[in-house]
Amino acid sequence: MTFHLEEAARAAGLTGAGAWFGLAGILAAGILIRVLTRRPPPPEKVMLTVAGEELGIDEACQNFLITGGIGSGKTNALNCLALSLTRHQPRWGGLWLDNKGNSEGDLRAVLRAFGRGADAIVLRTRAEGAPPAFFYNVLEDPAFTAEALGFSIMEVTSPASEAAHGEFFKTQGAMHITRAIQALRVLGRPVTFTELFAVLTEPHSTAKLLTDLHALTQAPPSAVAGETAQSLHDHFQHRFLAMPPDQFG
Repeated sequence: MTFHLEEAARAAGLTGAGAWFGLAGILAAGILIRVLTRRPPPPEKVMLTVAGEELGIDEACQNFLITGGIGSGKTNALNCLALSLTRHQPRWGGLWLDNKGNSEGDLRAVLRAFGRGADAIVLRTRAEGAPPAFFYNVLEDPAFTAEALGFSIMEVTSPASEAAHGEFFKTQGAMHITRAIQALRVLGRPVTFTELFAVLTEPHSTAKLLTDLHALTQAPPSAVAGETAQSLHDHFQHRFLAMPPDQFG
């Protein structure tokens, strides 16, 4: 619905300067009613406080546009948002992109004030052969299901221009990657792209996986582990290895 100020003024019988004063009063009253009637989120749900107004997750998870000339305080405004977020949600985590090269220090200072200075991890290029200061393998993070990882890998690696018939291969690929991740996890083996590639493309690695899964079914640490191992063994034995050669690519 479109709201025109001039039409509203005429409808209210207001003309000239009085129209604008009247409309300003209406708008001010509307803002005041909004502030007075708005139900703030519960304290544990508050993400940010901006200009004294508490924002919940639905309101805070939006784009913030901060504009201004050089030295006008854009960085300070961003730091204020980080400070408010850390005050309300001290366990928050996220990716902080710094295109100036000095914002990392400001963020670390904010986190340090709440006892989290060591949690700021800087991702930067390093010399070839140098060990990483921090290592994170998303494939081994239990927070991500094997299904989510399998389909994400296929989404990233599949050409965007592939024909509709390619969806079949995409689905099949995601399914087999998912099962391979689950198999490596249940066996306690490292879940890496190198291991996945070997299991899914090298016959001796696939055979070794089947042997290990079968052994786990014979002496499982738990009933669930035994059932999972059996299901995965059946998948690779009767579905993966039973694929026609042209589906292996």
